[in-house]
Amino acid sequence: MRRLAVLVTLLLLCGGVTRAAERALPEGVVRSFGEAENLYRSGSYIQALEIYQEIEEEGLRGWVLDYNTGNAAFRSHQFGRAVFYYERALRSNPRDPDLQHNYAMVRSVLGLEMTPNGSSRIRWLRWLGGLTAAYSISDAVLICAGLYWAGALLGIAALLLRRKRPLFHALFRITVLLAIPAVLALGFKAWEVEHWPNGVLVETTAVYSAPQSDVQQLTQLSEGTLVRQRRHLGEWYEIEVGEGVRGWVPQNKLRNL
Repeated sequence: MRRLAVLVTLLLLCGGVTRAAERALPEGVVRSFGEAENLYRSGSYIQALEIYQEIEEEGLRGWVLDYNTGNAAFRSHQFGRAVFYYERALRSNPRDPDLQHNYAMVRSVLGLEMTPNGSSRIRWLRWLGGLTAAYSISDAVLICAGLYWAGALLGIAALLLRRKRPLFHALFRITVLLAIPAVLALGFKAWEVEHWPNGVLVETTAVYSAPQSDVQQLTQLSEGTLVRQRRHLGEWYEIEVGEGVRGWVPQNKLRNL
């Protein structure tokens, strides 16, 4: 059983090792990252933010970069942008305590409600969202994959090792029982992705009834508000917030998650 546990562990880890290899950074980016960190430590937050955003524009992504960029934006009092970067980082690494703390701080500064990512207004869905908020969809996929391989290996072992078949059968049943909530959680995370807010207002902006500024203004939304994009027309996005607020905002006021 010890060998089996080691094999399952390796199967779970191999995906992370592959991704780490793919994320090897060019030397110039490493220097820029270090320069931005030094600027941040010296209190030059705007300059640090600019360098972090230049790194992002080169096509590099990752929760650490998003976290640092969010910190620089927060210190520069660009709170809407801080929410955007923290939110994006949380979707990749929802368990980091420093990230959670800073995200809660910036939302508190803006007077925005803290809710689990992608939670619904329906009570039981909010409860499920709270249970799964500590895990990303990648975590859920890895857990399901690990249980799948564990079940497959236990099934093979039960066929090959007849003397220990009752033990392997019992372990297989336990694995199946664990897999049921894991698969349900994965399905819920996939549902969340389809219903998550997929944009953040980086500036306080008016919401219009049509994609132009000379029409009725429906309401005004604070920077840092999470929105669901419905349509894109020219330089305007139709957005939806909660249950009832729906209208158009300029493209430059919104960042896509």
